[in-house]
Amino acid sequence: MEATAQAFVFFLAGFQNTSSTVSFSLYELAVNPDIQENLYNEIDEFLQSSETFNFDNLMKLKYLDMVLNETLRKHALLSILNRICVKDYQIPNS
Repeated sequence: MEATAQAFVFFLAGFQNTSSTVSFSLYELAVNPDIQENLYNEIDEFLQSSETFNFDNLMKLKYLDMVLNETLRKHALLSILNRICVKDYQIPNS
């Protein structure tokens, strides 16, 4: 039972990251119509020239990769944990 619960937690964690990335990507495309047009053109050219839609061919979409990377840069999925030193610390040999 515990293994099933762990698998379910991993599934949900992976789903949340994917859905957040897709949501933020769609938002960025909506507010940046020029980027949306460029991505549309790349995908359209890909679909017209490619015989099969598989992972290897999908990896050839460089502009799509750039859009997703920029989305992840702007909308990080992990929170930042800031730490504050609560007492003075002397760095040794300084």
